[in-house]
Amino acid sequence: HLNESNWDEATKGNSVFIKFCSKTCSHCQQMKAAWAVLEETWEEDERALIGTVDCDINMKLCEIHDVVGTPTLLYGDRNNLEEYAGETSLYALNNWAKLVLVPICSPENTEPCNDTDRERLKKWMSMTVEDVQQMIENMKQAEIQAEIDFDNHMQVLQVQYDEMNSVYVMKTAAIKREIDFMKSIEVSRKVN
Repeated sequence: HLNESNWDEATKGNSVFIKFCSKTCSHCQQMKAAWAVLEETWEEDERALIGTVDCDINMKLCEIHDVVGTPTLLYGDRNNLEEYAGETSLYALNNWAKLVLVPICSPENTEPCNDTDRERLKKWMSMTVEDVQQMIENMKQAEIQAEIDFDNHMQVLQVQYDEMNSVYVMKTAAIKREIDFMKSIEVSRKVN
């Protein structure tokens, strides 16, 4: 189990997949066996760490990582964890881990970095904290703008779809009326 005293050493330079749980959480208990097998399966892997944090005991770690409910599964670089929201069966967790838990290029682990990322790290590590924060803020604004652009394009496509769907509905309704009319003629001719 991970705790406040071993967190830094255990997670440093690793790609991590962490279950934040509590003893009173029924969902935590339901996935306890699968998670234990997952931890054991990955125990010898030097490139990744799969672990557990008991939020009943390690409340500060859970607060630091914005855990508000359990179980919460977080993965990635320990300084930038993301939430996992997939299935929690052993099969699903293990297959997902095989795809995602690869060495991550970071200031703590430059070995998996390509030359471009190493240069970027070198440049960014020489910047002031304020400059890095500004760069992050600029990227967040770019992300927001990308989402706005996407939404605007989707609205245009939605209008086009609605127009095409309206034409389709009208055409198929007219065709069905013609078919029904022809069927009535066919039936009428068979009777006479």
